[in-house]
Amino acid sequence: MSAIKLYDAKLLRAYYDNRALSSIGKSNTSFRLSKAVWGKGFETTIDGKPSVGNIPLDTASLDGVFATTDLVLSYVSGRITVRAVLPTGSVPSGEVHDFSALGILDESNTLVAVMASTPITVHDRRSLSVEGVIDTNIA
Repeated sequence: MSAIKLYDAKLLRAYYDNRALSSIGKSNTSFRLSKAVWGKGFETTIDGKPSVGNIPLDTASLDGVFATTDLVLSYVSGRITVRAVLPTGSVPSGEVHDFSALGILDESNTLVAVMASTPITVHDRRSLSVEGVIDTNIA
């Protein structure tokens, strides 16, 4: 019996590749985290209950993207905090979406990270905030 995962997050291969290319001057842009895309994906069920499935490291896009927002970024003691906020009214009136994946884009609009959760219903009168941490210290 597998354990249910309520959330998961992954830095994708594109994160490491784009950051490395930028650091040696082999990229047209400097590497920066830029935007969040709100969508769905990586959903599965375990014994009939929702769970987060595998996030492949070569993921290039999210399904069902319904919003794009700016990121709120900070850095303290080797940790990058990545926060995305979906304000009330971001979803058009009358629309309802099942959110389960937040994609982090770099400045070239490449998907470089994913944060996934079990589905959350969003609509025009609901706000939602998602926050994750990138630990930059190896040891």
